[in-house]
Amino acid sequence: MNLLKRHVFAAIACAGVLSPAETHAKAFVALHDFACTTDGRLPYAGLSYHDGLLYGTTPVGGADPANGTIYEVNPVTGGERIIHNFTGTPDGSEPFAGLLFHNGTFYGTTNSGGTAGAGTVFAVKPATGAETVLYSFTGGADAAYPQAGLIYARGRLFGTAGEGGAAGQGAVFAVDPRSGAETVTYSFTGGQDGGTPVGSLVQQGNFLYGTTTFGGSAGAGTVFRLNPNTGAEKVIYSFQNVPDAGFPSGGLTFLNGLIYGTTSSGGTAKDGGTVFAINPQTGAETVLHRFGRGRDGAQPMAGLTYTNNLFYGTTSSGGKNGAGTVFSIDPVYGNEKTIYSFNPAGQSGAMPLSNLIFQSGMLFGTANQGAQGCGSVFSVVP
Repeated sequence: MNLLKRHVFAAIACAGVLSPAETHAKAFVALHDFACTTDGRLPYAGLSYHDGLLYGTTPVGGADPANGTIYEVNPVTGGERIIHNFTGTPDGSEPFAGLLFHNGTFYGTTNSGGTAGAGTVFAVKPATGAETVLYSFTGGADAAYPQAGLIYARGRLFGTAGEGGAAGQGAVFAVDPRSGAETVTYSFTGGQDGGTPVGSLVQQGNFLYGTTTFGGSAGAGTVFRLNPNTGAEKVIYSFQNVPDAGFPSGGLTFLNGLIYGTTSSGGTAKDGGTVFAINPQTGAETVLHRFGRGRDGAQPMAGLTYTNNLFYGTTSSGGKNGAGTVFSIDPVYGNEKTIYSFNPAGQSGAMPLSNLIFQSGMLFGTANQGAQGCGSVFSVVP
């Protein structure tokens, strides 16, 4: 289990002390509340939309409670169906990442399990739940413990792993979805080039872009660019923690030539995290918003979603009830607005750790805790 996961689970353990608060507007709907039984527990990742249904993963719960699930939720009725129950060996365990849909198949990663216990890349059919392990990590130079989702680029599945690689500081890897052959595109050293990449990659032009949670010039993480053909890596920006930002864990979004993202820490002495923008050509960084651990939220763990001229995201804590928020932010002026404050004493749950998706005029996401303490799938009007 890597350092970021230990941090998150420590926060979950402390969530029971969150304060109760007011009833919220009906613009928020808890579509499915996980019952702490065979339907999955503690959703960490965001959702995927396919053919009118929502799909996601839980790192624990299911038929084998230690190993997690892939689930399907009807966004209209809230009905849930388990697509696949992970068993640990050989199919993997603890899927922390969301799913990528490509050519009729979902692709994803598990953080552990597989033949060597260091995680897997898998494929699963949404209709039947039939799962195939494309690659099992060995925990060595080939990378270990992937926590982020995959992207499809140049005929291969690209992802990040927070540990392993040539220097043991994480890697960017590629897997051929047809043969299962794996190659390491870049191994981080934990120094100036960054270390412990746990966020998903994004493709822009001929390059892949991503974040490392640690490393860089100040040890507070980086934004990097990678040539998938040559493996050449370039650090676009090294975070300094205070006053700019620090320790990013979410993915990135491109808009009008700029890179946007979040950091879970830094920004101010209150260490509530930030929303940032970076010019990939010059490396110039702008902090659009510094979270103050108040009603605006704190500690965003996921990336941003753009729709209707605004970015939308989640914070894992803060807000009116201290249980996290859904927020919007203007990418031009940096004006931030809390759309919803989670209520741990009610039906909405607490601690959203995932990004949001926009579909049919609604934002959909997951909260790590629900009315029964095991998480929820929700929708909210933006």
